[in-house]
Amino acid sequence: MIDRQEATIPLSSKVVLLITFVVFFSLLVTTTLMTSRVDDVVEERLGRNALSIASAVANTPIVQAAVQGQASLREIEHIVSVIGRSNNASLAVFDKSSNPLVQYDVSANKNFAETARAIIDRPLPTSMEVGSLQFSLQASTPIYNQGNEVVGYVVAGMSNDFVNAIIDESMLLVTMANGAGLLIGIIGAVLLARNIKEILFGLEPEMIAKLLQERSAMLDSVREGVLAVDRHGIITLTNEEARRLFREAGLDTDGMVGKNIDTFTESAPLHAVLKTGEPVMVEQEINGLVLITNQVPVVLESEIVGAIASFRKKTELEELAEQLTGVRTYAEALRAQTHEFMNKLHVVLGLVEMDSYDELRRYIRQIAYTQQEETDYLSNRLKDTFLTGFMLGKKSRARELDIHFALTEESDLPEPLADSMVQKLILIIGNLVDNAFDALKADARGLDKTVLLTIMRYQDDLLIVVEDSGPGIPDALREQIFEYGFSTKGDCRGVGLHLVMQTITSLNGTIEVDSVPEQGTTFSVKLPYIRKVAEA
Repeated sequence: MIDRQEATIPLSSKVVLLITFVVFFSLLVTTTLMTSRVDDVVEERLGRNALSIASAVANTPIVQAAVQGQASLREIEHIVSVIGRSNNASLAVFDKSSNPLVQYDVSANKNFAETARAIIDRPLPTSMEVGSLQFSLQASTPIYNQGNEVVGYVVAGMSNDFVNAIIDESMLLVTMANGAGLLIGIIGAVLLARNIKEILFGLEPEMIAKLLQERSAMLDSVREGVLAVDRHGIITLTNEEARRLFREAGLDTDGMVGKNIDTFTESAPLHAVLKTGEPVMVEQEINGLVLITNQVPVVLESEIVGAIASFRKKTELEELAEQLTGVRTYAEALRAQTHEFMNKLHVVLGLVEMDSYDELRRYIRQIAYTQQEETDYLSNRLKDTFLTGFMLGKKSRARELDIHFALTEESDLPEPLADSMVQKLILIIGNLVDNAFDALKADARGLDKTVLLTIMRYQDDLLIVVEDSGPGIPDALREQIFEYGFSTKGDCRGVGLHLVMQTITSLNGTIEVDSVPEQGTTFSVKLPYIRKVAEA
């Protein structure tokens, strides 16, 4: 069983930690890169903003007129102060000799004009320090008259406090965005971990690995071949027995998983199971290898997601069925003999209790004589001990059913049969005789119930004839009696005669049926005679 305490760190925790680390590291790198660029970007944009402010003032007509003495300086003081306050910038207007005319200083020092004169010849933004005030960004632009001559200058400056405030605000926004990204990443990691846990039914990877190992071990220990496909007919699972059977059929089993089932067999009934959703049991042939296959669909939430087939060689199942049938025949014979013996024992016990010893002696002699006579009769005609014991059991069963069962005078088996032949012969005779007994049990005509068995050697063949005085087999059913599952005696029948036909076919023999309604049925079997090889 799986030990659920072996996993020290749950998979969900690992997923959360891993995703959190990746998101945190990515955001850390991003933040570092952005921080290193924030100062430059802010200064560049504010510098160009300062240049734009200076250009806007320089291109104002009243400023151009005032610089040339054509307008009062008071008229431009208001314009300069309004533009400076609205943009949080210091402004200074100079004549062409760099003498200050008007200024607006956002600082308390009121000395911007003095510091601005130093950059009049520098139209691009620059940085310089004067006194205690750091003007991080300053830009100048010339003032032109209508003749395109320089008649003055305008200087705009951004204080260090303002620039730092903008930088701090940008950094705060970057930090908040990265924090939000980290929080979203953690929440996403937790949700993903929960989803993974639900998909895996709460199992940890170590548990899944052990389950897969146990599953593989169990599948490989199964005597049947097991093969599974998905809804598209792609093989998803096989066990060692399935691969062995495919190799026996001459197929290459390397890399079976992931290939289409059609690669290994042209007739793939699994496709029909995937379409209909109905389980089936079929006989399938692959390169001459006949398999009995049981196929069932795999249904998940009312949807067919695949199919599983389990299969074994038909010959193995036939041998198993023959063995089971033989065991059943022996068991029935022993039960009949036990029942007959108990009845006789009750008679003996009753005679003893009544002190009828003379009758007891006669009864015991009669039983011994009858038993010895039957045994001698069978032994003289059947030189095979197994067949003799089998016939004695069937005779006891016949007496129990009030049926006259006898081995005919024509019967003659001069040599013991090979052991493998005896097993198959018992299966054939046992099923034919039992079939005759069943027919007579169901016969309500009240006539004498007789079953005759003939076993004889003719040249190199073994002839077996089973005759009964039953009601016969209708002509319409005569072709169906050897089909698997066909029976007129109820459910769970129709196996015995099918096995008889398969066994006779495997021995290269033949069987004929002659039946006359209300007169009886005769089964005639011809088999090659396989004698027992003498031991050295």
